[in-house]
Amino acid sequence: MLAARAIGWGQDPVLEEIPTPEPGSGETLVEVAAAPCVHFDLSVMSGNFFANPDLPFTPGHEGTGKVVESATHAAGAAVRLRAGPVGLTRDGTWAQFVVVPDGELEPLSAAADLQLAAAYQSPCATAHAALRLVGNLQPGQSVAVTGGSGCVASVTAQLALRLGASRVVAFHRDPAQRDLIPAGVEAVVWTGSDCLAPFEGEDGFDLVVEVLGGDVLAQFATRATKPGGLVAVVGYAASEDLSIYIPDLLHANVTISPVNLIRLADAIPPSSELLAEVERGDLHLHTQAFPLTELPTALEMLRSGTAGGRVVLTP
Repeated sequence: MLAARAIGWGQDPVLEEIPTPEPGSGETLVEVAAAPCVHFDLSVMSGNFFANPDLPFTPGHEGTGKVVESATHAAGAAVRLRAGPVGLTRDGTWAQFVVVPDGELEPLSAAADLQLAAAYQSPCATAHAALRLVGNLQPGQSVAVTGGSGCVASVTAQLALRLGASRVVAFHRDPAQRDLIPAGVEAVVWTGSDCLAPFEGEDGFDLVVEVLGGDVLAQFATRATKPGGLVAVVGYAASEDLSIYIPDLLHANVTISPVNLIRLADAIPPSSELLAEVERGDLHLHTQAFPLTELPTALEMLRSGTAGGRVVLTP
């Protein structure tokens, strides 16, 4: 089978033909239909993750597909891989086939859109966690999202409107991606911290959902969040490092809080409810698919933020 293999830390995977894995006791062989390509995977491949896999390995922490061989799941059944050891302590979904522990598979309907079902869970769960559990968003409050043309920011902005936010502003980099900003959301093209001048002090936001990290996070926390407001940190698409002038943070009187989906898992709506929101059209999800053979292009678009939605590989 064809698989993307990480052979060195900080390097892009290489495509290799390797033997199709065989399931053991309590395991299922799945033919992969769709596998998200996300910043979490980049972190794992960097070698700086808190739990590094053994090299070489196949990345890919999420995905959907059809059951090929299993003592638990019916052959041909559509399934989604729950976030678990796949792509971390065992080979992941950036391959034509993957072996998964039986308990890490969630059945899908035969009519499910497998590309959409592969892409929805993390953005939707993140949006609910950031707005409701960490941000405690109340009707009438104002919300900003960074990385506005990306999938997580788009879903978060949509959900903020549904929860009664009085104003939602999406900051994005590329004017050509304005059509990716949801209806009802104000769009601001990010050209630097000068963009924040209209949103300082009491004109700032009650809640900022920040996906970029680095200096953007610092600027929003100290300049564009209301005193007593909160910045919910959900990502680090632009930078994994943060340097902040502490006197500015104290003066701003702002809370910076991480959004940890693992610790909040029990309070997040079940994945079936999240998928139903997308299938009903309550939340719209943009995806951009690439064959596994176009992995270098997919990774470049992920890193540059130029993809038209969530990047998905179709092995």
